[in-house]
Amino acid sequence: PKREYVAGPVKNILIDRSGVIWVTTGLSIFRYDKTDKDTLTEYGFFKDPSRFPSYTHMIYRIIETLDRRIWVICSDERHLFYRGIKLAGGLLQWDKSKKAFVNLQMSKTTSYELPFNWFITSYTPIDSARAIIGTLNGFAEDYYGNIRSFNTDQKAENAQNSYSKIKQQHPSLFLGTKGVNIGNIWLFGCAEGVVCYTNGNWYYPERFNQLLPDDQEYGQYGGRLVHAISVDKYGRIFISTDLGTMVYNSGGSDGMSFLFRNFSSAEALIYQNQNQLQNEAAVVLNSIPRNSPSGALLDEYNQNQTGLLSLERKKSENQKNLLTGIEKKVSIDSLSLEQEQIMKKQVQLLLQLEQKDPALFQLLKVPPVDLLTSRKKLKDNECLIQYIPMSNGLGIQFISGQKVVFREIKISQKQLMDSVMKVVSWLSGRNPNDTSRGITPIKSKSLPAEITLGYLYSILIRPVLNDIRNIRNVYIIPYGKLYYLPFSALAYESETGSRRYLVEDHNIGFISTLSLFDLIAGYKESTAIGAYLFADPDGTLPFARQEIDSIKTTIGSCFEFVGKEATVEQLERISDKCKILHLATHGHLEKGKIEQSWILFADKKLTMADIFITKLPNVEMVVLSTCESSLGAEGIEYATLARAFTNSGVPTVVSTLWEINDQTTQEIMTDFYKAITDQKNKFEALAIAQRNFLERHKTDTKKLYPFYWAPFIVLGRP
Repeated sequence: PKREYVAGPVKNILIDRSGVIWVTTGLSIFRYDKTDKDTLTEYGFFKDPSRFPSYTHMIYRIIETLDRRIWVICSDERHLFYRGIKLAGGLLQWDKSKKAFVNLQMSKTTSYELPFNWFITSYTPIDSARAIIGTLNGFAEDYYGNIRSFNTDQKAENAQNSYSKIKQQHPSLFLGTKGVNIGNIWLFGCAEGVVCYTNGNWYYPERFNQLLPDDQEYGQYGGRLVHAISVDKYGRIFISTDLGTMVYNSGGSDGMSFLFRNFSSAEALIYQNQNQLQNEAAVVLNSIPRNSPSGALLDEYNQNQTGLLSLERKKSENQKNLLTGIEKKVSIDSLSLEQEQIMKKQVQLLLQLEQKDPALFQLLKVPPVDLLTSRKKLKDNECLIQYIPMSNGLGIQFISGQKVVFREIKISQKQLMDSVMKVVSWLSGRNPNDTSRGITPIKSKSLPAEITLGYLYSILIRPVLNDIRNIRNVYIIPYGKLYYLPFSALAYESETGSRRYLVEDHNIGFISTLSLFDLIAGYKESTAIGAYLFADPDGTLPFARQEIDSIKTTIGSCFEFVGKEATVEQLERISDKCKILHLATHGHLEKGKIEQSWILFADKKLTMADIFITKLPNVEMVVLSTCESSLGAEGIEYATLARAFTNSGVPTVVSTLWEINDQTTQEIMTDFYKAITDQKNKFEALAIAQRNFLERHKTDTKKLYPFYWAPFIVLGRP
């Protein structure tokens, strides 16, 4: 029979996750299901309005959601009529049981409104639980099937706040395009140009948008409207606007390069620190024994989170049923009430954790990084230097109370890390090619470390040399294998032609993130007065006993536990009385299972997981006179025995990067404690001890090797 209409050219093709093929034209949708007798079925208002209840001649888009709903968006053209009917369009959803579509705007439940603008311009899954939706009224989020707008929904608090800030300056965040990602940074086009979403926060890259075609002339008049955006494997970004197409080389396919080129360095630094802190938190939380008090609190927290997620999914299912008239609104209201009750319990639990277990609280509630606040906490003689990996170079961020400076060094990551591992292997006598245990022993020390130490000084220090010239205490925030590098041993040629080490000019300390700096900067002085010394638990460390004897003569109030008395039981007994805890024993980094790394005591091995749940409420400093206490495993170099103590609330940890010489340790530790008793801060005390060692052995070329004096580092508060 003759048709009264022509379906029109193909607009979209979708193959859903069950293998069904959907083809849209202007007037119709064709569904092909090979499992249903190879049936090809046409749906459309002009074909059969009972099975396609949308008055439209313009089918705009078809999408499949994360929870496998099929949605069809039909344009609202109600200024047009067909046989007296306004062509109002609407949002349709496929009902598999009826083999027909349901119009969500024509739900039997008239008291319920869609919680988002129904005209969807794009749908971008960003992980297994979340998708970003572009609409005519800005962006929305599909979270486990529960749709919520960033304009109004308070449940997505961080994203909603950052989105609102952008909208105040750039209100036209509608017509959102499908997103593309560079690393874990997602880019979306809209009427305001390009916006970014990452880690639950929205950003507006003003510099980037100023590069759009003819932006200076037409940008403020709608010239930033982006129709499509894509990225290739080389990190090149392609953006289509009314005025042309821009091709932008992001500097590589990593998000960090894009951030530093298009945002303020402060915003990029916040992004880097948030990522690092989240990675640290994941490692530590997974290592907490579930039979411990902290483990019990963590289980309760996780149970609440699971309950909230389950309710979120139920609300999503009920929302779908409500839209199709199956469910009553009271069901969603009761679920919302139940969800609110669990959220109150969660808040109460977090308040308890903040008081009883602040270390666990900090891991569960990753704090936002505020660069301005961090700068205000720096003293006049202090600065932070953070090293940031970039695809084609190295980012160096200098932060002091007076200024923030960012510099980019052109060097490949492979070249930099190869140089680091060569010098570390020479200094420590370890093989850089076996990274399963950080670095493993080799016999040769023939690598040209002097040259490499100078080369690394030129890469890592010289770019900020003028900035740190008059600063004494320098916090280093490394990444990757830079955690293995003793920065104090970086060297340059002085005016007299002799080699001079960085430690001779500055006092060096380490932190893993800006958030850790914020925590330790707010540390309240310990009220305890005692130093507790544990040594030689298995009788194989005679120099450890001498080390303890030497320390006892240097500091006043101290208590020793040597040999069989050096037990974990004793440690637990004195934990609330201790101000300084010194451990002269064996340490071990466990291959592949970082949480099972340990420190030896007479009665047991104290694992990294044990350290985290050990309560040391008044301890101001832990000294790990053990081997490898600052080494981490490949890919998680920050996860060390030393970091475990800072995670448990200790503000300062002195630790080592490689197996240490017992006699040298005795010398370094004696001078270190002398400086502490002279009221020097920890950074300066260690620097003084290392300078004294260099001066004392200046005629002994063997002892001048950094192997002997450079493995000691300070992590945390000066």
